[in-house]
Amino acid sequence: MTQLFTDTSANLPVEIIDEYGIEVVPFSYTIDGVEYIPEREFDGKAFYAAMRAGSEVKTSMVNTGTFIERFKTALDAGKDVLYIGMSGGISGTANAALMAKQELDEEYPDRKIVVIDTLAASLGEGLFVIKAAVLRENIVSSISNVTKMISLEQLLQLNMIQIDQQTFA
Repeated sequence: MTQLFTDTSANLPVEIIDEYGIEVVPFSYTIDGVEYIPEREFDGKAFYAAMRAGSEVKTSMVNTGTFIERFKTALDAGKDVLYIGMSGGISGTANAALMAKQELDEEYPDRKIVVIDTLAASLGEGLFVIKAAVLRENIVSSISNVTKMISLEQLLQLNMIQIDQQTFA
């Protein structure tokens, strides 16, 4: 059995998270000095509204220790780990997950831990997570086959973003 992980950047609705048993590792952020740690679902409307209103908004990557803690829960339950996360090009989170994997590989030599940098964010990332969940549930159960299929999907996906304004401090 494989435990699927992602982060709050995937912007997945709670219904999808629950339906597929996806574990969400939270990014934290602050708005005017108040820290928010969305455990399951990111409130993008409130976050971007605060930015538009001129609030001081800061984001923070997930650290290696958090990944180790979350991954260990699955590994101790005898599950393999598949983390599908935000692009390493815009966050250090993918690298933190990779460092956790390297540390845990030694402690759990009989388990598989796979970290996939989607090269995407937001729902671009989320679509990979949903695809992996569907594959795991309905078509292929092995972590190796799911990983291969998601890697092929990466070659075909084009990610675009739209912003309504751009402000530089």
